[in-house]
Amino acid sequence: MKPIYVYPASFCPPTFGHLHTATKAAELFSKVKLICSVNPGKTQRWFTPEERQILWQSYNLPTNITVETLKVLLKLTCLK
Repeated sequence: MKPIYVYPASFCPPTFGHLHTATKAAELFSKVKLICSVNPGKTQRWFTPEERQILWQSYNLPTNITVETLKVLLKLTCLK
């Protein structure tokens, strides 16, 4: 069984580079979790984490990629 890949980032906005990385990870890992978080260092936020999640879900992603928002500590999200 291949390990799970957790890809946390602000994804504000999601770029083709993010999409490429996620798609390549989906080829190497059994499951990929994209986690839309908030970067407190970024002063200008174009989209909320929930809006970024919707943007990701509008892409034609491989079936082993899930998209979540970060509501608790990253460690707790990874344990799910």
